[in-house]
Amino acid sequence: MKNKTIALIVSVFLFIMLGVLVYLNFFYILDVQELYMEMKVSDHVGLNINSSAIYFGKVTKGTTAERRVNFTNNYKFPVKVEINTGGNISEFVSVSENQFIIYPGEEKNIIYYAKPHEDTPMVTYTGITRVVYKRALFS
Repeated sequence: MKNKTIALIVSVFLFIMLGVLVYLNFFYILDVQELYMEMKVSDHVGLNINSSAIYFGKVTKGTTAERRVNFTNNYKFPVKVEINTGGNISEFVSVSENQFIIYPGEEKNIIYYAKPHEDTPMVTYTGITRVVYKRALFS
């Protein structure tokens, strides 16, 4: 009876520890950054080299514009990066890689693509990209 009680206590303890590790891996947020994004659908190409946001400039229908964003891990442990987009620009924007791990001191270059469809109205589309940094317990 005593062995069964000890085994039950150890099992409960291990189950709780596993739950804590899973929680920390999926929900422990270190930092959140938001960057403004803008794309003007036009009948001619135009560049915007401002680096304070992700400006795709003037993009013609059916073509793709690219902007590179560099992510660096300045922590002393691996970091999981998740990228989300919002706003009316989000249906046209994709990224080269999402939900990735960056190790301490490592840099990762991610490409943001903006591709308006052939039937996209010629107006300005805006939104944000939300970058969530989480501690990566399982890498």
